[in-house]
Amino acid sequence: MSLTSGTQDVILDGRSLRRERNRLAIVQALLGLYEEGWIEVSASLIVQRAGLSERSLFRYFDDVDDLYQTACDTHFEKMSRYGTIVEFAKGSLVDKVEHLVDQRLRIFKATRNTAIVARIHAHKIAPVKEQLQRGRELLREQTRTHFHTELQKMSHSHRLAVIAALDVLASFESLELLRYDQGLSHDETKSVLTFSILKLFMQERQ
Repeated sequence: MSLTSGTQDVILDGRSLRRERNRLAIVQALLGLYEEGWIEVSASLIVQRAGLSERSLFRYFDDVDDLYQTACDTHFEKMSRYGTIVEFAKGSLVDKVEHLVDQRLRIFKATRNTAIVARIHAHKIAPVKEQLQRGRELLREQTRTHFHTELQKMSHSHRLAVIAALDVLASFESLELLRYDQGLSHDETKSVLTFSILKLFMQERQ
C-alpha cells in the first residue's frame, strides 16, 4: 500500500522537526559546557549532554565548522539581546557614558565564559574568528553612533584617538582585566570605566 501525499508530508515534516530539535540540542549542549567553563569539549561529551548518540553528531552537522558556526550564531543572537543601550544616543554626556557602561557590563556578565572559549579557539576555527570580528565591529559602530554629537565637535585627529580608546576601554578584554585580574567588584568596575571614558571626552575641553 502506497503512502498518500499528505502522509508523506507529515513524515517529512516530522523528520525536519526532529532534525532541527536535535541540532538545537547539540548546540545548546556545546554552549552550556562552555558557559560552565569547559575549554576543550569532545564530541562524546557534547552528545552525552544532548542525550544523543555520538555517531549522530555529524548526521546533523556537515562538519566541525558547521557546528561551531551554528553555535556562534546562536551565541551571537543571545548577546544581541543584551546589546540595547538605554536611551540610545540621548541625554547628557554623563548619561550616555553610564548607559554604555551598563550595557557592556550586562553583555559581559551574560556571555563571559563562552566569550573566553571563543577567543581561545578563534585562531583555529574560522567561523568563531569571523563572529568575534563581526561582534566587535557592531559594538564599535554602536559606540560611534551613541556619541556622535560629542565626537563631531572634536578635531579629526582627536576624534580618531577617542574612538580607538573607547573601543579598548569598553571591550570584553578590559572588563575581564578589571573584574577578574584586578578583582574589582561590579560597581567598582562601573565607576572606573565611567570615570575613564568621561576623561576621554573632557580632554579637549581643558
